[in-house]
Amino acid sequence: MKKPDMQILLSIMKERLVKRDNISKKEAEIIIANQLSIDEKAGYADFIINNENSIEETKKQVKDLWEKLKKIQKDQKLTGKK
Repeated sequence: MKKPDMQILLSIMKERLVKRDNISKKEAEIIIANQLSIDEKAGYADFIINNENSIEETKKQVKDLWEKLKKIQKDQKLTGKK
């Protein structure tokens, strides 16, 4: 399996997980408890999108990250590096 070039961490709050996956809060707690903590996951991530604020703030973070990724891609094409 190919290792990804970059890792992006998107945190999902428990309530959003319940709504998105149509599961109980208890099921969401079990899922979350069986995962690495957000801090541990962040240690592996190259970029982090925090969606605990407004949708507008999350959209801004996504847009900013998209611009950074496009710049990285452009720079890699210019230098021939990955």
